Amino acid sequence: MIKQTYYNLPKDKKERILKAIISEIDKYNFEDISINRIVHTAKISRGSFYQYFDNKTDLFHLILEDFRLDMCNTCKSALNKTNGDLIGACKIVFDYVVQVCAKQYYASAFKTVFSFTDCNSQLLIEKSCPRGEPVIQEIMQLVNKSLLNIESEGDIEVMLEIVVAVLCKSWFEIFVMKRDAAAVKNKLDHMLLLMKNGFYRR
Repeated sequence: MIKQTYYNLPKDKKERILKAIISEIDKYNFEDISINRIVHTAKISRGSFYQYFDNKTDLFHLILEDFRLDMCNTCKSALNKTNGDLIGACKIVFDYVVQVCAKQYYASAFKTVFSFTDCNSQLLIEKSCPRGEPVIQEIMQLVNKSLLNIESEGDIEVMLEIVVAVLCKSWFEIFVMKRDAAAVKNKLDHMLLLMKNGFYRR
């Protein structure tokens, strides 16, 4: 469990610790991750590490949390750009992760996170779209409901979960299965078009 003492740290120190963790996860499998290397890179003591985290598993949860916050902000920005078109926003978010995050640090870290049994794709989905959280409510408010044939907040929440699951599957194919990003994007576009048009005749 990530402890409150970590969240209470100054922003620059949190960023330094996060970068050290990502650098370690980028280079090593779970079994080979070294807390000693992390604390050395982050310039903190080993005792401080355990004031912030219980164990190595927390490191993966921290990356997922950082990713979720990034995605929520990107999603809000994308919805503003597309005037609330959820499907259009999904394409922007997908491109952001593939083009921007991959160049920074998520590519290798994603592979390790996805391969780690306690941080599977379902957990990534749940962490990316946690029900009832204020930021998810903010995102739902930005969705243009006049474009949808659903109206209830509950249905929109379920729709968000579905599109997040589709996005996570696509990222899994790129970062873990090493499939061609352009081919994955084409398949994603097809899936989103089917979602937009619906599967049944009207």
